[in-house]
Amino acid sequence: MVCRTRRRQLRMRRRRMLRIVLYEPSRLLANALAFELRGRGHTVHVAPQRPDLIELAVRQFPDVVVVGDFLDGHEARRLAIEVAHGARVPVLVVADDVEVESSIESIRVVGSGRPLRAVVHAIEDLGNGLPVREIDVQVAPRRSGSPALSPREREVISLLVEGRSTGSIASELRVSANTARTYVQRVLQKLGAHSRIEAVSISRVAQAERRHDPRRAQGQ
Repeated sequence: MVCRTRRRQLRMRRRRMLRIVLYEPSRLLANALAFELRGRGHTVHVAPQRPDLIELAVRQFPDVVVVGDFLDGHEARRLAIEVAHGARVPVLVVADDVEVESSIESIRVVGSGRPLRAVVHAIEDLGNGLPVREIDVQVAPRRSGSPALSPREREVISLLVEGRSTGSIASELRVSANTARTYVQRVLQKLGAHSRIEAVSISRVAQAERRHDPRRAQGQ
């Protein structure tokens, strides 16, 4: 507790406005993270596609680059190393099952199951030259297994990942807005999520787990 209080005091004293370049495949999560960071006074440039990340990282002279890729930890690792070497800036990877050689000191990793505010704190710590420690990033409770979603519900979660609104989901699925809203609520309940952002995060973590557990993938 004392250590955490001390680090909070250091964070408040040393925190400065950062220039941040962000890449996250889920538009919903990218927008949520950018909104949170901008609300704290930081300048955020969101890379719409993977190829844009390196260009932005070189052109914008950021204090930190954030790479989030919940689907493929190996791809996130490769991209982070490419950015760290090409742009020579600190990189924070938000992904599960990512191992980076200890010799690459400019790259730090936090798991994708962390609360959004904890990820923001990790970004600020890295950008301000503070160590990013596991104690600062609380792990969200792990759910045993992943709930079975119907084909329609899987369509809904895919649209949520794209950042679609309720009206857009209704139009895509050719249903009424009330029906679309019911689908979204049902997905949130099955995933045990309190928001669309949390539902997308849980879904992406579950997909990553299935990629690393063939038996679970076969059971879907």
